[in-house]
Amino acid sequence: MKAFLTDTNDISVFTGCGQVNRANRIVGGVETEVNEYPWMVSLVNGNGYYHFCGGSIISSQWVVTAAHCAAVMSTSDYVLVGDHNLYSSSDANSQWMQIAEIVSHPSYDSNTLDNDIALIRLTTEIQFPSDNKIAPVCLPTAGEMYDNVDATITGWGAQQEGGSTSGTLFEVTVPTMTNTECNNKYGGSITDNMICAGIPEGGKDSCQGDSGGPMVVEENGKWKLVGVVSWGYGCARPDRPGVYARVTLDMTFILAIRADWNL
Repeated sequence: MKAFLTDTNDISVFTGCGQVNRANRIVGGVETEVNEYPWMVSLVNGNGYYHFCGGSIISSQWVVTAAHCAAVMSTSDYVLVGDHNLYSSSDANSQWMQIAEIVSHPSYDSNTLDNDIALIRLTTEIQFPSDNKIAPVCLPTAGEMYDNVDATITGWGAQQEGGSTSGTLFEVTVPTMTNTECNNKYGGSITDNMICAGIPEGGKDSCQGDSGGPMVVEENGKWKLVGVVSWGYGCARPDRPGVYARVTLDMTFILAIRADWNL
């Protein structure tokens, strides 16, 4: 669940990353098209077979999620890729992937949720179909702040505070903001490793069950992973924006794993 407190070049794993699938929640959002965001994954409990967090494909064998999701995971859980309706068995593109290893950021702080990011290594490679129904998201441009831009969050989380998770994937678009502005709303709890997004009047936000999922921004025709759903006070409350792990400042961690495991 979403945690509550009551070189400057583009670095992408694949040149074909970050392409959405469109024919023409998340609180306050709308249902996505099927496989519209092909990097979206569900993390599924290996005992009860229920969705508990989201994640993003960044390569054929690696998924990004939140460290607070990783803290309750084990290699007996699953990564479900290519799915849209979690309550249906008819999603033709879905693949159940076993987990080989879970690596949380070495500086993750479970009290402040600083560096709330983790990587999941899959036992076998994801099979990317030619129709782009399953595909990786692009990593962000190093050094870019992504302040005051429209960002899209996707997930199967609750559509109201305290509600149940959604069966189908939802999306919502909200503007990001500077950390100075966000810190004024959260009393100084926002670190450099976080990025905030939301609207002053509330009503649009990520919520329980969206944790670990992507916040993406379109840049030069490609969608880039700029945030990972982390925490916030409630869901969609006025002047309480969602808080996300800032992926640009976690690139050293991601690239170190890339070097170790030939990401």
